[in-house]
Amino acid sequence: MPALIPELIAMASDPTVKTTDLLRKALVAARLLKQPEFAAWINSELQGYSQSGDLPPYRVLQGELKVDVPGHGRLPLPIRNAEMSRLITESRFGHPMGALEDLAVPGEVVRSFFPSEQSQILIQELSLPGVPELALGSNQVRGLIEAVRDKLLNWALDLAEAGIQGEGMSFTPQEQQQAQQLAPVNIHIRGNATAFQFMQNSPGGQQQQTVTSEQKEAALAALLPWLAQVIAQGQLQREACAELQAELDTLKAQAASPKPKWPVIGAVASSVRAILEGAGGEVLAGPVLGWLATLTGS
Repeated sequence: MPALIPELIAMASDPTVKTTDLLRKALVAARLLKQPEFAAWINSELQGYSQSGDLPPYRVLQGELKVDVPGHGRLPLPIRNAEMSRLITESRFGHPMGALEDLAVPGEVVRSFFPSEQSQILIQELSLPGVPELALGSNQVRGLIEAVRDKLLNWALDLAEAGIQGEGMSFTPQEQQQAQQLAPVNIHIRGNATAFQFMQNSPGGQQQQTVTSEQKEAALAALLPWLAQVIAQGQLQREACAELQAELDTLKAQAASPKPKWPVIGAVASSVRAILEGAGGEVLAGPVLGWLATLTGS
């Protein structure tokens, strides 16, 4: 039986090996080497991520907004506002790896649909002639899969360079200790920044956890006076304050409306977070992040 780490390196370097098989083998190594954080990441890649939770950045893809026009098929729909376009066309792929491998068929288009309520809001707000959807190339999904394989390969190479082999599907106490001394593998996690989340029209599609209107109303009521206080304190640069004031005015108008448009509020809340992070992010405390996350949920 070949040593575990050299086998992992060979599997990660072989494009014919399924990524799910590679992940299962890597999970064995991570568990035996007592690397719980890396093992948890591998398990998430195998089982899928919660659509209401955070994702690594390589699992957030940008699609192309299209509209199904009767008699003309699916036509591209450009949006002039760059930030709004980014928010609407952002698609979260929390699927299990097996489902992603099924999607990554060369030359195929991956179609992603909005939930019916959000679809109707987009039709109304953007005056669309038909049903909107997102289109992504299967090469984008393949790029996601390759990002996972690269991370596994680099991890295995680091272990091999440290002299860690895993003979007979096991590791010596010395190898386990050496593994603990290696620099941890950095898995960046990206929060949910989009007001529009989607159910994928594909195997393994998951529906995100629902955030109620009452929760959003409470978050908005708490956020408004906090934003006003931040602006009044003058801690941010003039340009950031001006942007923040404009977003605050929009939120106030929506809060005063008898029928607030929550997708609009979510997009503005996402913009607020981007402004504050761009200004240094020091003012972003735990409760504030919670309010913004609630408002950008669906």
